[in-house]
Amino acid sequence: MPLLSYRDEYDVYNRASETLMGLGASFWTNDSVTADRIARQLEAVSAWINDHLQLNPNVPSGGHKESGIGLEAATEGLKSFCNVQALFCMKLSHI
Repeated sequence: MPLLSYRDEYDVYNRASETLMGLGASFWTNDSVTADRIARQLEAVSAWINDHLQLNPNVPSGGHKESGIGLEAATEGLKSFCNVQALFCMKLSHI
């Protein structure tokens, strides 16, 4: 895992936005307000704050940018394996 220092949160946004990949991003900070703001603006499917690569089967994961499209795991990921069917039934009368 590469470690890069940053001057301010705008430096983080700019560096993260330059990459073509978007599977995951992690960063470390002691400021919870800044952490929330940075995490919500990163173009990554998963963002970890003060941690890296904690995965949970109940949380969807997938691609972003050139890392792929779609989700896996959790309800959102399972929906991609389902086919939806609409069933219409008129009132049946006995002849």
